[in-house]
Amino acid sequence: MTNYNLVFDMGGPWTLYGARFLLIIPAVMALGLAFNWLLSRKNQTRSNRFLWFAFIFCGGISAVLIVHNYAQGDHLRQLAEAGHAVSVEGCLKSFHPADHDGHDAESFTIGNLGFSFNEGDDTAGFHHTQSHGGPIHADSRLKLKSVDGVIVRLEVLDHACPHAPDDN
Repeated sequence: MTNYNLVFDMGGPWTLYGARFLLIIPAVMALGLAFNWLLSRKNQTRSNRFLWFAFIFCGGISAVLIVHNYAQGDHLRQLAEAGHAVSVEGCLKSFHPADHDGHDAESFTIGNLGFSFNEGDDTAGFHHTQSHGGPIHADSRLKLKSVDGVIVRLEVLDHACPHAPDDN
């Protein structure tokens, strides 16, 4: 029996998937507003009104993105649970790592399926590239589930295969 490491799973219904970092934007804005309010409690300046506007705007954008990301992830999870996921296991036939700047997508082929993603992709599915510490390498053995080309579950066994060629 092969002991894979589970590195990605879309998880339960309350998982925010990759959108958690968006909560940082309104949090930083709130700290800035609190600091500004403490410094100028008596004086409602134009910059203070601008900070409130920026806080509400950034908070609204963050909320919309989080809801969108959650809805996409929940839809993919439901499709996977309904049996619409494709499962594949094996060594990589080809592997092309993304560059660190994000201009080139990471891509690989396993079985008859090809996958391509980038660190900056707006997806609830797996998109963590090797150049940013991701778990997939040219000599990895994978067990994955995907829905419409989006990886919803990924298990990795490191250094279990010969190096896959870079076909790009």
